[in-house]
Parts: sequence; C-alpha cells; structure tokens
Amino acid sequence: MSSKAKLLAVDDSQTVRISLEKAFSKHYIVLLAADAEQCLHLAEREDGIELLLVDYNLPDLNGLEMIEKIRKMPKHKNTPIFIISAEGQTHLKKIAKSLDVVGWVSKPINGQALLDKIKIWKEKKGIA
Repeated sequence: MSSKAKLLAVDDSQTVRISLEKAFSKHYIVLLAADAEQCLHLAEREDGIELLLVDYNLPDLNGLEMIEKIRKMPKHKNTPIFIISAEGQTHLKKIAKSLDVVGWVSKPINGQALLDKIKIWKEKKGIA
C-alpha cells in the first residue's frame, strides 16, 4: 500500500499532462484526465484524492464550470484545487476564489515552482 497522496490533474494538452506527471510522481500518485468528463469520472470514482490541478481551457467545459460540479461531490467539497492556465483575467480569478480555489498558476508550468507553491500553501494551512 502506498503512503503517497493522490493528485488529480486535468489538462487537454498531452505535453502538460506528461510534464505534471513527471513533476509530481515522486510526491503523489498522479491521476491524469484529458477533459472535464474524464476528470469528473475519476473524481467520483477514486478515493483519497487530496489535490486537484485543473486547466481552465478544457474542450468540453471550462475549468470553473467543472470545479462547480466537483464541489457538489461531498468528498470534494473541501479538496484543494489549483487552476493552471494561460488565462489570467481578474474576473475569472474572482469566480475561482468564490469556488474555494486555493491558487491560480500561470502557464507555462514550472513543475518545481508549482510544487513549491503547494508546499507553501500546505504550510500556511498546517497540513503535513
């Protein structure tokens, strides 16, 4: 049995998914989805997901619409979510904040910088 926490990442770019898997696989069991439908399915089916990384621009729903659906799942009401996106408009960030998104990370993604950002967030929250 693994002691690693599960991380669910959704991005329609295979390159980004591979990059996220490489960056996080030492610290997490990484579950990957290419679109909102796959992500919602995994979020519902898998237990123990402790962190979600969500691209804003997905082919079927935008990331915020998908997060609304995830937040309706009792087991993910408080799961930490970071948005990864090239988008950065203030109004989108306000909507994300209203959905309890804990961070917005700009693309291109630097895996170590994202890990550091998550570590800082966890330290602030007193999470090991």
